[in-house]
This record gives sequence, C-alpha cells and structure tokens, in this order.
Amino acid sequence: MNEAQIGLIAVIVLMGLFLSNMELYLCMLLVGLFGYAYLTSFEAALSLLATDFSLVFVSYSFSVIPLFILMGQLAFNSGIATQLYNATSRFAGHVPGGIGIATIIGATLFKTVCGSGAATIATFASVSIPEMDRVHYSRKLPLVSFRVWGP
Repeated sequence: MNEAQIGLIAVIVLMGLFLSNMELYLCMLLVGLFGYAYLTSFEAALSLLATDFSLVFVSYSFSVIPLFILMGQLAFNSGIATQLYNATSRFAGHVPGGIGIATIIGATLFKTVCGSGAATIATFASVSIPEMDRVHYSRKLPLVSFRVWGP
C-alpha cells in the first residue's frame, strides 16, 4: 500500500473511533501512532511519541498554563466570571437554549480577556455547570462543550 491509501484507511478508522465515543485525543494518538509505525517501524513511532511528550512538557507555552488557571480561579472567586455569565444570561437567556448560548458567549468573552483556553474551561465549568443543572440541561452538553475547547 502507498501512503495515500494508508492515509485514507487512517481517516476511516479515525472516524469510526470518533463515533465509538472514545476520547478524541486517544483516537488521534492511536491512529497516528499505528499509522506511523506501519510506515516506518514501531521503535521509530515510540521514539517519536517520547520526543513529542518531552517537547510539550519543556515548552514555555505549557509552563504558563498553571498561572492562567490561577488567574481564572482568581476571576471566579472575585465574582468577575459570575457577573460576566449573568450578563450574557440576561442577554440570551430568554430564548430557547439561552443558557447554553450564554455559556458560549460568556466563555468566548472571558477567553478574549484571559488568553488561555485552560483557564476559561476551569473558570466557566465552575460557573456554568451548576446553572445548567438548575434548569435541567443534560450533563452531556457542558462536558462535550468543554472537552472540545482545548488549551
């Protein structure tokens, strides 16, 4: 098989894994690892995996994520995030699905101010999930929304 055929098979397998309700990162990790192992060797694929993990953990952008999460928690505990969520809820809360829309708008505005997806997820999960529970939203909606937003 050539690389194009392997790529097509990998995309089909990836879509099948997505539909199996596995975590997205795990699906992409498995398909990438085994696809690269098939094209080169399993040792080379494991070496690439180890190199990628080490490069992520020593990068500067990864090292500042705990500080952004701290900033998000400070914003939550000071009430800024709750006030932003309440303002967007008043803006869009009266339409069907308004709490979900308010969560998306509020999280987008907070992400614009904050600059970190991880801090936004940590902050808005603690603000919006109790509110969504109060109005009987499905627990899958916030979990899927926050899982898609990566740092």
